[in-house]
Amino acid sequence: MWRTVVKMREKFARQEQKVTQFLDLILKLVALLGLFSLPSKNPQKSHPITVYMKFVFVFYAIFLICNISCLVRCSSKNLVEFLLIIMETCGMTFVFIEVVVLNLRRKNVLELLDRMNKFDITSSKTIFANCRKAERVIFFIFGSLIFFSVSVKFVNPFFSISETEAEYVQLIYGLKHPQNRLPLCLSLPYVDTSEPRYFWFLYALELYWALLVFSLGLVEALFFPFILLHLAGQHLVLSKQLRALGKQHVYLRKPHYIPQTSCSRIYQDGLKRRRDLLEMRKCIVFHQKTVKFRALFDSITERNIRLRVILLTMVTSLSVYPITILSQFDSQKQLLLIAEAMLTLGYYYYNCLLSESLEWSNCLVRQSIYQNKWYEMCPESRRMMLMFLQMTQKPHHIKTFGGIVALGNVHYLKMLKATYSFIRFINLIKR
Repeated sequence: MWRTVVKMREKFARQEQKVTQFLDLILKLVALLGLFSLPSKNPQKSHPITVYMKFVFVFYAIFLICNISCLVRCSSKNLVEFLLIIMETCGMTFVFIEVVVLNLRRKNVLELLDRMNKFDITSSKTIFANCRKAERVIFFIFGSLIFFSVSVKFVNPFFSISETEAEYVQLIYGLKHPQNRLPLCLSLPYVDTSEPRYFWFLYALELYWALLVFSLGLVEALFFPFILLHLAGQHLVLSKQLRALGKQHVYLRKPHYIPQTSCSRIYQDGLKRRRDLLEMRKCIVFHQKTVKFRALFDSITERNIRLRVILLTMVTSLSVYPITILSQFDSQKQLLLIAEAMLTLGYYYYNCLLSESLEWSNCLVRQSIYQNKWYEMCPESRRMMLMFLQMTQKPHHIKTFGGIVALGNVHYLKMLKATYSFIRFINLIKR
């Protein structure tokens, strides 16, 4: 028993020292649900896993098509209902496209995680510990918001509705039993989804679909942002190493076999020159590894970052608009709308904040060059440091649309202005 406890503690300690601990957990969750294919040691299990993945993706796609059909046929009769449904549809389409892209670039994603596990976490354990704390807090906040939003939406059928709301649902969706309204709007030909014989079966299918949405939401909210978080941490480690250049002194004892006149400044200057060159080369190699890692990350996300910005802007605008008309909804619906607005606004700002943190950490790398004692280093090291300074001049913001859009605080403020303009435009249409 004691040996088992010791082994579990050792395993937990090894996982805690692994950079990709939370990322591996997320991938295992989506792989368990058939949304991602992890490398398997047993080739015989690969075929059933492939069949299960095909079933899951087809199932999700069918539900998404039925939801879009309901959006066009029924929800378009009322502007407010149309905006609410299209916001959820855009969000579900967004996470579905993200997981499809993740599977298409599975090899590059696994290579990216392997490189992350080779990050330097021993030079400055405080930086790694702070990154781990940030991961836990972010995992708890976004996981709780996603779980709360999905839960509130799926418990709504168990609450009674007023006569006014029942007439409203019948007018838009034509349901015989307005109380039995599915959480996800579905349009099936020649089928009234409120009929008890159809409702509970479809509700069970939607519960499974909600589990898929929850796992996809975690992947979207945490996977790539956690990678950028640790990349920014590596820049902080590099800046700490750069600040230490020229401040380390080597104190040598005069060897007994060398005359006192020979063990002089020339001998110590030679050792100092070799040490400066060695430390400077280490910093350059470290920086080159981060540059290659960022290039691999950009190659994975460059094609869908445009779609991410567009859909995030749409979903954020559509989720903020219902907050201006909360009085028209019941208390359960108000909780759901507030949670969705907080989730979308927080996630958008979180992405912009990580982009700013990358640029901030790169600025720290540049500033650390001026903070070390470069004037005490050998001429060769100074020339290498000058070349290194030139390599750090490139901005590190996450950019898209050919560099026109750079995620950050300025971009987030522009998005809020666009959201306000959208709300004003909708209010003018309603008048």
